Amino acid sequence: MNDGELFGCGWNNKGQLGLSHCMNISQLQKVEKAPDKIIKIACGWDFTLALTAEKQLFVWGSNAYGQLGLSSQQSLPVPTLSPLADEVTDIAAGLRHSLLLTASGDIYSMGSGRKGQLGLGKNENKITSPQKVVISDSNSTHVKFTQLAAGSYHSLVLTDNGVLYGWGCNKFGQLGCDTRELISISKPLQIPVSFTVKSIHCGWTHNIITTESGAVYSWGRANYNQLGRQVSTGHCDWNIKQIPDLISYNICCGAEHNLAVTNGGKLLSWGWNEHGICGNGNEENISKPEPVKTFIDKNVLMIECSGGHSFALSGCG
Repeated sequence: MNDGELFGCGWNNKGQLGLSHCMNISQLQKVEKAPDKIIKIACGWDFTLALTAEKQLFVWGSNAYGQLGLSSQQSLPVPTLSPLADEVTDIAAGLRHSLLLTASGDIYSMGSGRKGQLGLGKNENKITSPQKVVISDSNSTHVKFTQLAAGSYHSLVLTDNGVLYGWGCNKFGQLGCDTRELISISKPLQIPVSFTVKSIHCGWTHNIITTESGAVYSWGRANYNQLGRQVSTGHCDWNIKQIPDLISYNICCGAEHNLAVTNGGKLLSWGWNEHGICGNGNEENISKPEPVKTFIDKNVLMIECSGGHSFALSGCG
C-alpha cells in the first residue's frame, strides 16, 4: 500500500506470506508483523524479500538453500542477520537464490548456486550468507552496479556505465551466447549490447531489456513465444534482438509471459497463456505483444506478473 503496509495471498507452504503459519490464503490478508514503510518486495519460488524505506532487509519463507541469509526457515518477517558493509538499495529473487544491490554499487548473492546463478565462481548448492560478486576488470578498481534481475537459474546486472553482465544457466541462451558453446558459468560474463540499456528484466529462462527510447529487446527461451518475436529455431534464441513495433515505458516478466505498458498507458501481453495469464480471454499462447482488451479504454499505472498470474492497476479511463 502507499503507506508501506503489506498484504499477501496464495501459496504458503513454507510461510512465504509471513503470516506466522503455513496455510494457503485465498484472499489478501495484511501481514501484521511486516516492518514499516516497505518500498519493494521480491518473491522467489517459496520465499520473500522485503526492503524498507530505511534500507533494512527483511526475509521470510523457505531457507532450504540459504536464500534468506539465515540458518532456518521463517514464517514471519525477520531482519537478515548478516550485516553488509553498506545499506541495501535493491533486491531480486530467483527460484532459489537472492541478489542484493548496495548503495556503493556492489552485488551480493546467497542461496542455491548449483548452476552458477550466484556468480561467485563456484557451483555450491547452499550459501547461507550474502557473498560479494566480484567482476574481474583490470581497467577498473570498482565496478559499480545500478540494476539487478534474477531468473530461475541465472542472474542479470547492469553497471553505471551501461555494461551488461550475466551468470548462471545458459541452457536456453539466457546469457546471450551460443548454448552449444556454454551451458552455464559461475562468474560474471559480459553480454555485449550496442545501445544504452535503460532497464533489465528476467523471466524464468528469458530476458527483456529496454532502451531510453522505449525500444524493447529479448533473448533466451522461446518455446512459449515469450520473446515476442520470430526466432529461427522456435526453441530459443541467444541473439539479443528487438521486438518489432513495441515501444514501452514499463515491462515485467512472468515465468514465461510478459506484460508491457505503452507511453499511452495501454496494456499489452504475450507469451505463455495456459492459465489465461495473458488476459485475452483464452488459453492460447500469444506470439507477439497484443492489447489486453479489458484495458483498452483504461490508463494502466502499474503491472506485475509471476509464474501463472498477472496484476494490473488502472486509473480512470
